[in-house]
Amino acid sequence: MRVSLRAAIIVASINVASRGLGVVREAVIAAHFGAGHDADAFFVAFRIPDIVFNSLLGYLVATAFIPIFSETLSESNRTRASAVASATANWLVLLLVPLAAAMAGGARQIIGLVAPGLSGTAASLAVQMTWLMAPIVICGGLTGLARSILISLGRVVAPTSISIVYNVAVIASTVLLSRALGIGAVAVGVLLAAILQLGLLLPFVARTGLRYQARLSAGSDILRVGQLATPAVAALAVGQVVPLVETYLASFLTEGSIASLGYAGRLFTVPDQLFGLVASTVLFPVIAAYAGASRVGELRATLLRSIRLTIVVTLPLSILLAVLSPPLLRVTLARGAFDEKAVAVVAPVLAAYSLGLLPFCLRTLTSYTFFALQKPGTLLKWAIVMMPVNVCMDVILVAQLGTVGIAVGSSATACLQAVALLAVLRGRVDGLRFGGITVPFLKALVASAFMVGALVLLSTRVPSGQQLGQLGQVIVLAASVFLAGAVYFIVSIWLRAEEAASVWRDLIRRIRPATGSI
Repeated sequence: MRVSLRAAIIVASINVASRGLGVVREAVIAAHFGAGHDADAFFVAFRIPDIVFNSLLGYLVATAFIPIFSETLSESNRTRASAVASATANWLVLLLVPLAAAMAGGARQIIGLVAPGLSGTAASLAVQMTWLMAPIVICGGLTGLARSILISLGRVVAPTSISIVYNVAVIASTVLLSRALGIGAVAVGVLLAAILQLGLLLPFVARTGLRYQARLSAGSDILRVGQLATPAVAALAVGQVVPLVETYLASFLTEGSIASLGYAGRLFTVPDQLFGLVASTVLFPVIAAYAGASRVGELRATLLRSIRLTIVVTLPLSILLAVLSPPLLRVTLARGAFDEKAVAVVAPVLAAYSLGLLPFCLRTLTSYTFFALQKPGTLLKWAIVMMPVNVCMDVILVAQLGTVGIAVGSSATACLQAVALLAVLRGRVDGLRFGGITVPFLKALVASAFMVGALVLLSTRVPSGQQLGQLGQVIVLAASVFLAGAVYFIVSIWLRAEEAASVWRDLIRRIRPATGSI
């Protein structure tokens, strides 16, 4: 089984459009509510539902369900596949309905624990929005299951498109309802989006030929799904201690600190989640199939190729985001209530997050590989090890750097965890060696240095951001990105960086079927 570059480009294109809408969504929220009191309340209220919703939608259900479900498909046994899918759906409902009820019932206590430094008015707003958004965890689990079924069957367009629905719903709700509901309009949009996403996918699942069954058992298959999910749940729970601690620490800083982390984190996750969604939609099913069929050679080649491509693409992108964070914020968010003061506060936080993009993406890639190998316990072990490391970094750095220290701690921990997981993975895949990664990394680093030099030179030739109008800022930012990309690829080709040259050829030829694995 090979990964089609056409499929990867389709998924990437849809997600680029979705992430573009995501930036518009953040711009709309920022314009209406800025980076102050109301925005702090929303980001605190959204913290717990977001953790559960995104984990179930994009990670947990897929990684625990796809390896087992794929086996039933390889045996062309739709009856067995229907049983596995139905039992998984039924268990999700039984588990998530009480969880949503507990979240709504304990909203006041949750907000008090997560952000005790919030003012009384902001805390009350956060409690009300937590009540409203609690049901999205149910939708998230079922949407994640529907998405996984379709991806396993090679139907990637609908599962990829649901993020567009999310962004449109939140934007529309914020614009139309903010005058009547205030910041609550964003929470209404989030709930509506969760319902619409599930409603969009269910008709596509109905057309797959699978038949729903009112059952909780599917032989040993559902037990194996549970065995994969249990350490994954534990790893996610451990991993989410850190964001909760970060919110706790930020609640004691100046007003708007939580919102600053939220805006910077969401902009940073545009490339991070784009990579993760492409990896989960296109790469993970292939790795799972290779692992399930014991095709070690193809698994090894796919992994090495993917790691090299990840380095070539994300290393320069991380540096570019860090360097261009102020003009990027001015173009995307700086309007309405989000003023130049907010730009000055959020830009260094975004830059600190951006420098961790490569390790974040490598960590995602290795995590999916461990699930494909049905070894999720490794992720749990390293999540437990890294959690106190990250918390200690946050506590130490926040005292020195404020909100920037939290972002620095997150990026540094991701780097340590990615290196550790790659080292462990080397021992789990026969013949896997990373000696061929050093040279592509060094070449990408050299090309990135030339890229930064070109940007510095350009900055001496154009006025500063405050002197330019909105259109001028857009033009300068676009020119900076184009110049950076051109310099990076030209230098990479001059250095004979094979992966960069391959990406360049693919861009020129547009959509074309892959002739090998990625």
